[in-house]
Amino acid sequence: MVRFVLSIAVLLAVVANAHAQAVSGTVFGNISDPSGGVVADATVRAINTETAETRSTLTDAQGAYLFPVLPAGRYRVEAELSGFKKVVRDGVGVGVNQNARVDLVLEVGSVTQEVYVREDAPLVDTRQVQLGSTMDRKRVEDLPLNGRNVYSLVSILPGVARVTTPTVGDNSGNFVSANGSRTRQANFLLDGGFNNNLFRNGGNQAPNPDAVGEFRLITSNFDAEFGRLSGVVINVVTRSGTNQFHGALFEFLRNNHLNARNFFQPSVTPLHQNQFGATTGGPIIRNKTFFFASYQGFRNRTAAFVNSGITPTEGQRGGDFSSFAANQRPVDPSTG
Repeated sequence: MVRFVLSIAVLLAVVANAHAQAVSGTVFGNISDPSGGVVADATVRAINTETAETRSTLTDAQGAYLFPVLPAGRYRVEAELSGFKKVVRDGVGVGVNQNARVDLVLEVGSVTQEVYVREDAPLVDTRQVQLGSTMDRKRVEDLPLNGRNVYSLVSILPGVARVTTPTVGDNSGNFVSANGSRTRQANFLLDGGFNNNLFRNGGNQAPNPDAVGEFRLITSNFDAEFGRLSGVVINVVTRSGTNQFHGALFEFLRNNHLNARNFFQPSVTPLHQNQFGATTGGPIIRNKTFFFASYQGFRNRTAAFVNSGITPTEGQRGGDFSSFAANQRPVDPSTG
């Protein structure tokens, strides 16, 4: 029994580590004094400004520090050491599968004094050669999004095209090509997990946009963790709860009673379409554990279905198709 429990624990640890690689980022850098000398054993903290989750470490003999596997979000980086002023860098953005370098300079002074660096300068990732773009939550919320499909936003990124293809049981499939790659070679991930449709190898149903924290699109030079397919990688990360309770409700309605008749149609085609949902999130244990839940529903009732099936009646099961129009009745090849 003990061996079985240990095996399960090891398996879960490996899964958690693989998951973290695909949904997190890294903050690293060097701490130095005004003369450029390295500062060893300085305390460095990375604080998530939304959840107040704090990570702490010490600089090594070369003055370097590293925070691996940080959840995507906005951070405040602090560094302090006895005999120096505390320095704080605000507005550090940590993206999915990205590295943020933050070098800080400690000035001589009392530890009770603080130096704030408030500029939100872009951070250059010098540790990897991946090419891609990140769509943050602000752009997901602010940009027009017809149909509430977050995958349609990839079309505004350079070198990327979204191909709409009809699929069984749905209006369109999610197929993306980047820099000429095949659409069936795109790798869709949701919170680090495989999110491809196994039947057509496109993307599965897109998540509720209100639940998307950000998504990262990698077009070339992938790391080994994305070795399944040779095309573009689309990694969507969902939101987390924060120390504040928050929620939202939405309903989008289309109805033939609100639509004008097409000039070339004798009557208005029946249409009753509802897209609705809700999100909610908040703390379970403040500064430590959070929850976030999302639901999105779609109902479409119309006479203009492209993909539909007919359930045969009792008479049709017995061979009576008199209810069909003459040109729609099946023909028995043996009798004509």
